[in-house]
Amino acid sequence: MTTAFGTEIIHPVYGIKPADAGGAVATLDSVNVKNYRRMTIYLMFGALTQNADLTVKSGATVGVQTTAEGFRTRLASGAQGAASADAYGALAARVTTLSLVAATYANKLLVVEVDLDGATPDQPWMTCELSSITALNLAALIILSEPRYSQNVMPAATE
Repeated sequence: MTTAFGTEIIHPVYGIKPADAGGAVATLDSVNVKNYRRMTIYLMFGALTQNADLTVKSGATVGVQTTAEGFRTRLASGAQGAASADAYGALAARVTTLSLVAATYANKLLVVEVDLDGATPDQPWMTCELSSITALNLAALIILSEPRYSQNVMPAATE
C-alpha cells in the first residue's frame, strides 16, 4: 500500500500573517484554485473590536475580485484555550457574505468551506476579504484539497 504524505493530499497556503489589521479592509492573499475541487480557509481571530463582513470573491487574475462566491462555515464552540475550542457546530447554510458579530467571533476559529465545483467558470483566483473593520487581530491558513489531477509536487497556487 502506498502512503500519501499530507502535502500530496492538501496544499497549504499562508493566507495572512498573524497581525493586527487596521483600516477598513483585511484581505488574504489571492490563490489560484484551478487545480483543486475544495478550498478551506481557517480564520483564527484574536481581538475583533467591531462587527465585520466576510466575503470570498473570484476573479480572472490575481487580486481581482469580480464575483462573490458561495461558502459555508463552522465556528468553534469555545474561545482559544478553552476545552471547547476544537468543537464545532453544524455546517451553516451557504452564503456569499457573512456578518461577523464581534462578540461571537472574537478569539475563536472560523472554518470557511468553499466548494470550487460550483464557482464561477474562468475565474480561478479566489480572495477572502473582511470589510467594515477598524481593528482586527487575525491569522489565516488556506488549504486547497481534492486535487483535480494529483501530482507528487503540486504547482504553486500563489504569485
